[in-house]
Amino acid sequence: MEGIIPDMKGNLFAILGLIGLVALGAGLILASSSGQWTTAPTLLTAGGGLLIVLFIVAYRREAKATLGSRSAMYGANLAIVTLALIGILTIVNILAAKYHQRKDLTHSGMYSLASQTVKLLEGLDKDVNVLAFFKDDGGDRGVVEDLLEEYKFISDKFKVQFIDPDKNPAITKRYGVTNYGTVVLESGDKLERIVEGGNTSEESVTNALLRVIREGKKKIYFIEGHGEADLEDADRTGYSQAKAMLENQNYEVAVLFLMREEEVPEDCALLIAGGPEKEFIESELETLNRYLERAGKALFMLDPAPSAGLKDFLEDWGVEVGDDVVVDVSPAGRLFGAGEFLPMAMSYPEHPITEDFRVATIFPYVRSVSASDASPPGVTAQSLAQTSQQSWAETGPVTGEVSYNEGEDRLGPISLAVAVTAEAKEAPSDTAAMGGGKSGEESKPQTRLVVVGDSEFASNALIASSGNGDFFLNIVSWLVEEEELISIRPKDPEDRRVTLTAGQTKIVMYLSLLILPLSVLVLGVGVWLKRR
Repeated sequence: MEGIIPDMKGNLFAILGLIGLVALGAGLILASSSGQWTTAPTLLTAGGGLLIVLFIVAYRREAKATLGSRSAMYGANLAIVTLALIGILTIVNILAAKYHQRKDLTHSGMYSLASQTVKLLEGLDKDVNVLAFFKDDGGDRGVVEDLLEEYKFISDKFKVQFIDPDKNPAITKRYGVTNYGTVVLESGDKLERIVEGGNTSEESVTNALLRVIREGKKKIYFIEGHGEADLEDADRTGYSQAKAMLENQNYEVAVLFLMREEEVPEDCALLIAGGPEKEFIESELETLNRYLERAGKALFMLDPAPSAGLKDFLEDWGVEVGDDVVVDVSPAGRLFGAGEFLPMAMSYPEHPITEDFRVATIFPYVRSVSASDASPPGVTAQSLAQTSQQSWAETGPVTGEVSYNEGEDRLGPISLAVAVTAEAKEAPSDTAAMGGGKSGEESKPQTRLVVVGDSEFASNALIASSGNGDFFLNIVSWLVEEEELISIRPKDPEDRRVTLTAGQTKIVMYLSLLILPLSVLVLGVGVWLKRR
């Protein structure tokens, strides 16, 4: 009986020691995975450590007797190294969870969110709940889950929950979801649905986020009646894509027949003239002038003559519209097969519209637009985009071959767009419609105006080319005083597939299936023979 009790005590302490070791390991793993010492990992680690100490105290005699042996020294060294390695890995995991960074090594940054998305997420001041309705074993779920994880990584106010419609019919019905793959964004009393299945893109998520967090809709009017581009035209010269892009940014788009109006509507946040072919009559110019004087916002996209230039009208606002066509003989334009009459702007003077703008914009058949040397009092005009030094403003006829004529033509760089700010002469009747500045800030009413020497850069044919779409939307964002939306928008993933010829395919096949395996086999046989 006396021999049994010590054995029972020994077994008990051995079991407690084993439990302590498991508890200690579990506590460290929980802490490293969560990056926080919450109640559970703290109790497990402390309790495990206490049990291990009891085990050591209970076996102190046995431990003392064996400490002097060589095997004990090797075992102690191994234990110290193991514990040190576990400790280092634990600390690294905790630090990585708390100070985490990500790096996208793809050529086009296809796994990085666009700067507009990042700006929106960093500026979130309220929670946005995202519910993704996918089957638990759905093949498309992984792609969307990876995308939404990128959003969560930027902002902890972007909260994501995946719901299986078959297992949660009540929630599915409450949100009106009828298709697998639907993503719902909800903030306050506003709700947006994305019904794209496994093809949910960053562009659709960011646009839905924009609509769900913005209060109200600003209204943009496109002037008509002078041969302007048609908003509903889906052909290459139409503006249907520009209209869709504005609506995706949560703007309301309408047309305005200016000849019939005595005043620009009070709910107008921005007035756009997209390539008028005929000049405006005097009464229309007076209406436009009154609108701008009371903190109006306008974008004029003007083509070379014989299209309307509004020269005299815009000169009063510090803008000089050239009677010319810009010619660019640099190789850039020739890449698009359009020759010298397709200048590309790569130089952007410092301005909020082009902040961090590093992409080319394309302007087919464009006239020069520059800031006047002597702007009216209170008016500031600044160039937005310029051509290369291998360009000039051609003032002569553009039939046949053109060449630079010193003394007649103006050598590049040539300004293609100008932004104007001016103090409003009258307070706007509807501050919200006119832009109104940022909430919580006191600001004087301000007139804003942008003039571009070409309208085709925003047409269906070119708005998706290079930086044209971003340039157009950045102009709109600045004009309506929403500078926080100025950035580079999400792009479709770049197709970087490798195309092999029949001969190259055979070489790859022979290398992988024949030459490399035989090389390894010969090397192995050689080593075996040498050792024998």
